[in-house]
Amino acid sequence: MKAIDLYCGIGGWSLGLEHAGVKVVGAYELWQPAITTYQNNLGTAPHRVDIRKLSNSDLPEGIDLVVGSPPCTQFSYSNRGGSGDVSDGLVDIRKFLEIVDFVKPKFWIMENVPRVARAVRESMELGGNDCLIPFRHLFSDFGGSGRIETLTLSDFGVPQKRKRCFIGNINFELLRSYRSELPRFTLGETLDALHSTPECMDLVYGLSRLSNNVTDNEIEPYLNPEECRLNRDSKSFHPVYNMMRFPEELDAPVRTITATCTRVSRESVVIEAPELAGKSRFRRLTVRERGILQGFPIDFQFFGSSYSHRLKMIGNALPPPMAYYIAQAIKGIKPDDLRKLNDGSIKLRKVCNVPKKLSPDQQGKSYPTYRRFRAAVPNLRFGSGVRYELANECTRSSLDPMWAIKFFFGPSKSYTTVELCQNMFDRLKRQSTLVQLCLTAKTEIENMNVEIDQKTGDELQANWNKSIPSLAGPFEIVDRLGELASSLTKAIRANRSIDINEASRILHAEFSRWDNQLSTQRLEKSGYEILAGAILASAFNAYSCVCASEDRNDELAA
Repeated sequence: MKAIDLYCGIGGWSLGLEHAGVKVVGAYELWQPAITTYQNNLGTAPHRVDIRKLSNSDLPEGIDLVVGSPPCTQFSYSNRGGSGDVSDGLVDIRKFLEIVDFVKPKFWIMENVPRVARAVRESMELGGNDCLIPFRHLFSDFGGSGRIETLTLSDFGVPQKRKRCFIGNINFELLRSYRSELPRFTLGETLDALHSTPECMDLVYGLSRLSNNVTDNEIEPYLNPEECRLNRDSKSFHPVYNMMRFPEELDAPVRTITATCTRVSRESVVIEAPELAGKSRFRRLTVRERGILQGFPIDFQFFGSSYSHRLKMIGNALPPPMAYYIAQAIKGIKPDDLRKLNDGSIKLRKVCNVPKKLSPDQQGKSYPTYRRFRAAVPNLRFGSGVRYELANECTRSSLDPMWAIKFFFGPSKSYTTVELCQNMFDRLKRQSTLVQLCLTAKTEIENMNVEIDQKTGDELQANWNKSIPSLAGPFEIVDRLGELASSLTKAIRANRSIDINEASRILHAEFSRWDNQLSTQRLEKSGYEILAGAILASAFNAYSCVCASEDRNDELAA
């Protein structure tokens, strides 16, 4: 069986097909670091070409199988927060289908992120320059044999809960029947095996190697407290996306290994390292750990010229085990006759070249003077993006950074943002039931200013951009505000004059000034806390010395 691999990257499809006995007679890729990696590991050089401009007449003849993974950047939620140019992404999907329609192989299959499934279905119904209507005949709904399916790769011998959309005409029922026969690997056992000495194990392929000979496995410096806090908050309290674990759970397959991540990133996989002197330590994964978790053999070498290039090429690749088992389904192999990758019978190609050793990413040492900050206040985070948040307004031209608490509420796709002000505080204070609570909040804010040595906005910014790191920092203020919010909420609950209906009435009166109002359900669940936040935030913005003195919300309030 002969195949071509479109958008081949570093060779995830090709390697898996090779292990299954499928001959890849043509591979096509534009990014040179991926081409170099493919060539050094698989022994042949892909054609360097922009596949959008690839002439169909340049393709080899007699092809039985077309595979590929068109770029997912425009579709991925992790890379672009879901705001990519879907129309541009569909250009590559269209080109893949165009090649399939031209080559007319017996089998074809492409892989991408789950979001592609909806985009493809919609594009087959709608007109436009990027429409897929000319290729509807390839799909089962229009007389063809192609189907759109979503699979979880941890079901197929990959130690990763990676969901992917597969579009093609293979026997998906036979492929799914393999799941009960295949091993499942957790993150913890995969990493433990990789770091055993003197020999380490590659569980996916059932291989052992001397640990000293394993490349790209240098552990980068542990995350510092600020990096830990930023990672934890972005995963556990993200304003829009679902919660993630921090650190990563070890008794399950790892979540998706992404192509882009930094030391501070919601998408970075962070694990807990052994304690040192009784203190917890956290770190990101090494390049080799990522490669193993992505299903690349322990001997596979990554030839990116930078650390970020190696992370990118791994995250963008299709895990080879998935390609291997897809090839088995194409060949019609029954589950009882399936040869598993980890039975030790797979012979790996010897890689003669070893890439240059690169230093892992280091802790940040300097930051722009206008470094942005935003963090939800503890005890004032209500889920679905409803939150009180301390943030700075600091630009390249800003001479006086503004630090203030804002309230975010409303539908998840159209939040209303309210920056609470002196006027609001005065209105709340005029409520007979809130006078004492408002005075208490003001006193506590003034005391907090004394405790942090009355830092100005400039001084707080100096801590955050590390120009004067010894000063009190914004997380210190956020945590102190969280404590005040908790005590203020308790005081409101203890006040017999304020039941949940009274709290809702007050909040509706304040927030009805904007288009969106707080839902009744939200107020019934968190009304006391939201009211405490309104008092505390407006007092902070009015009386904290880190905020500008003028009331910037007069126009909004009007």
